[in-house]
Amino acid sequence: MLRVVWRFGLNGGAAECRVFPPNPPGQDAGRVGSRHFKYAGHCRAVGGCALFKRKGLHNIQAKEAKLTRHFYSGVRKWGNQIYGDFDNPPVRCPPIVSLNVGDLEAGLISDVLAEKHEIYTRPGAHCAPLVHKALGTTRQGVVRFSFSHLNTIEELDLALGGALAGIVERFAVR
Repeated sequence: MLRVVWRFGLNGGAAECRVFPPNPPGQDAGRVGSRHFKYAGHCRAVGGCALFKRKGLHNIQAKEAKLTRHFYSGVRKWGNQIYGDFDNPPVRCPPIVSLNVGDLEAGLISDVLAEKHEIYTRPGAHCAPLVHKALGTTRQGVVRFSFSHLNTIEELDLALGGALAGIVERFAVR
C-alpha cells in the first residue's frame, strides 16, 4: 500500500503531492509509519470532543478566563509591560497573557522559566511580526503564557510567586 502526502500552500491549495511506500526502504516493519500517527490524532480528537461535551464549553472557557485574570492580577503589580486589555476583555478572550520584564529579552526569560522551574512559555516575535512591529517588540519579543482548563490556581501562584518574582528580583527589574 502506498501512502500519499499532500503539502499545502499558503492559500490552502495543494502545492505538492508525493507518494511513499508504507515504510521507507531500510526501515523495519516494526517502526511506526505515518498512518499510525493519523490514528493517534483521531483518537485524541474524539477524546477531546468527548471532554468538551462532558465538561461543557462554557465551563471550560469560564475556567480559562478565571485563570487568565488571576495571572494578570499577579503580574501587573510588578509594573511589567503587559500586552492586552485585561480590565475590559472581550466576551471571548483567549487564555493568553503576553508580557515583558523590563528590557530583558523574551528568550532569556523563557529559558530561565523552563530550565529552573519547568514552566514552558512561547518567547519571541516570530508568530506575528507585523503585530510586534506595531507594539515595538520586534527586537525584544514577548513572553507568552497560555492557560488551559487543566491548569490550577496553585500552578499559577507557583509561577508568579517563585519563578517570575525570582526573575524580577534577580535582574532587579522594577
